[in-house]
Amino acid sequence: MKRTLTFLFTLFLVLLCIVPSYARSKFGFIDKTGKMVIKPQFGFAESFSGGLAYVTRNGYAGYIDKTGKFVIQPVYDFASGFSEDLASVTKEGKRFFIDKTGKTVIETDYDSIASFSEGLALVKKQEKYGYIDKTGALIIPLQFDMAYPFANDMAVIRQGNLLRGKFGFIDKTGKMAIPPQFDQAYLFSEDLAPVMKGGKWGYINKAGTMVIESQFTEAFSFIDGMALVNRSGKYVYIDKSAKVVIDLLFERGSVFKEGLARARRNGKWGYIDKTGKTVIAPLFEEAWLFSDGMARVKKEGKWGFINNTGEMVIEARYKTAYDFSEGLAPVEEAEEE
Repeated sequence: MKRTLTFLFTLFLVLLCIVPSYARSKFGFIDKTGKMVIKPQFGFAESFSGGLAYVTRNGYAGYIDKTGKFVIQPVYDFASGFSEDLASVTKEGKRFFIDKTGKTVIETDYDSIASFSEGLALVKKQEKYGYIDKTGALIIPLQFDMAYPFANDMAVIRQGNLLRGKFGFIDKTGKMAIPPQFDQAYLFSEDLAPVMKGGKWGYINKAGTMVIESQFTEAFSFIDGMALVNRSGKYVYIDKSAKVVIDLLFERGSVFKEGLARARRNGKWGYIDKTGKTVIAPLFEEAWLFSDGMARVKKEGKWGFINNTGEMVIEARYKTAYDFSEGLAPVEEAEEE
């Protein structure tokens, strides 16, 4: 028995030394040449926004500048990225908002708080949702069973439970602009919102009028006058009159960003332009939308970055990578022994 315990303890020590290269992997930041400009040292990192990036160290969240210096020390149990110059943070069970100096500007007693969007932040208490302004005042009372942030002056809300509840839209005064009547709904974009009714998706305008009848099994937001929809198992792009403008010869598509959209064929991802032409061949296991002129792609299990011609400008060598923003991208690589 003693020899067995000794063996197991020795095996544990060996595994402890061998296994956790993942546990020791760290996030740093690269520039567009692939140079590591902020050395790997963080447990997690997000892209820069407004000159600051959310990172974690030793399990706590803080914010760094582009030199890698902590502008706001890692003292929070949870933190979001900055939005409208404020970030939601949690410390010792309390949720509040800080500014870019780390000063507490809004204290709250809510169960959850979301980032500010269009001047209002979604909050939750005792399973009801409402909205506060930047003074912390509850502008729209806690009354909804589900709610989402504002976009284009409207927010999606749900009244009723998950199975039988209906979705509608409110304005910034909390007035019910479009009464709850939909099985599901997404935010407005270019004055139209995808909504589901009777198991099919269509589009409404801000008056609540169904301008594109419910007919799709999936529907996404309009961007640059086009929306991706799934009609009878096939993905196509439509215009605002519901006319098919791109007949997608792929298994899957995406919204457009920086002029290109992701498209999948035979399990591999590439990119198309707004005419539907394949401009970057489907070669990647995973691929994300372009951001800051670069797109992160996965090849042979590793992440790298391509430019809009498809050139692999930063080799696929990272365990994890996130989007470029403000000239830098967070990447994760395992530390060398």
